[in-house]
Amino acid sequence: MPLDEEDPWGDTAVREPATNTRVLTPTGAYSNGKASNQETAFDPPLPHFDSSESLDDNSEADNEDLSHINIDKADTVTVQIAPEKEGYIFKHVMYIVQNSERSSRVLRRYNDFAWLYDAITRRYPTRMIPTLPPKNLGGRTDAFLEKRRKGLSRFLNSLLRHPVLSKDELVHVFFTEPSELGEWKKQNTPSLEEDFARLQMDNASNEATSSWNERFEKAQSRNELAVKAYTEMCFTMDRIAKRQANQAKDYTRYGASLSSLSELENWCYTEACQRRCNQVRLDSEQVAKHLQKARVKMQNNAEALYADTLEQLKRQRDLCMSFKDLCLRKPKVWGNTLEGLEKRLKANIIKVNQNRGIPGMEAEVEKLDNAIEQDKHALNLEQKRRAYIAKCIEEEIRYLQEQESYAIILHRNFTQLQAESEQNLLNIWHQLENKLSGST
Repeated sequence: MPLDEEDPWGDTAVREPATNTRVLTPTGAYSNGKASNQETAFDPPLPHFDSSESLDDNSEADNEDLSHINIDKADTVTVQIAPEKEGYIFKHVMYIVQNSERSSRVLRRYNDFAWLYDAITRRYPTRMIPTLPPKNLGGRTDAFLEKRRKGLSRFLNSLLRHPVLSKDELVHVFFTEPSELGEWKKQNTPSLEEDFARLQMDNASNEATSSWNERFEKAQSRNELAVKAYTEMCFTMDRIAKRQANQAKDYTRYGASLSSLSELENWCYTEACQRRCNQVRLDSEQVAKHLQKARVKMQNNAEALYADTLEQLKRQRDLCMSFKDLCLRKPKVWGNTLEGLEKRLKANIIKVNQNRGIPGMEAEVEKLDNAIEQDKHALNLEQKRRAYIAKCIEEEIRYLQEQESYAIILHRNFTQLQAESEQNLLNIWHQLENKLSGST
């Protein structure tokens, strides 16, 4: 399901990293961000979403120790648009993909990302495959390319956070193969079979709990609300950042007008009011000066909201979307092969019992016996496969809930950022107040 018909990924502008604003990252370091100033006309109602609801019966204290959960792992992949486009007639956008964990740097096209997504989805149909931004065959503006670049970066970093998908051989090839993937695929034919058939899983080591399906239905229902909530939060945060960026611009305009007005005060109509006109000029200059300081602080805060808070929200939204996609795949993956085998096996057993011992039916009985043995083997394999599917889904529910805990870091970062911004602005206004009070 698209997140929005016009802007499905919630990115509505080209944005660059900031240079002065600091936000605490999950690892305790500080990162920078830079904003855009376009406006978005979108004010949807927020869905009801109880974030305190847990998929497990046991809830922890508010200050839970999260050290055992891999939610604060810093992003290890960067995706940048290569400066030159390849192709003679149709120019292809190339991306520079760097992975610090593998110390790798490769060039990839969007089709390479799409191939990886398709291959991983086929190989792991019961896992949460990170969402991939759309190709968009229409006009490719700079704004769209920037949105897609950020989406591709989130896709790869989410892939490497997953405990199973990150270890896949095709993921390793994507990050380390120095040649074009098109050439590599011509010389190599990787298996696209699902992981149960490819890895020859056995039932004993892959048993899910008896309540796995109940937990899945509960998680599916809860996740529907989470997708809506995070989608609206992304739109809202985008608007908050835009308003702050635009207010910063208005401070610049207001300050420029004050500066122009203060120049006019140099020409007084009468000598008697020379002192008062001079005071107006001095006060105007002070207000303009402090508005400039406030503009810088507000612009920096808007940039950090874009680069950090909004991207963190999109990470959570993409996480929920990947589980939603898993829920949509589940009926097809689960299938009805087991029920068909059971029905056919039952019918053949009845038929062979009826024909056994009847003269002239020996060949038919032998044929049925062989079919029964084959169906028993296939039935046993399908039972193991379903047990494996159930186990995988149960693991993905646990992974989803653990990764949702990243919202704790997100909220703390946002709160710290806003507190620091408001305090900086308050200090500027107090300084201006003291300047103006002392001048009278």
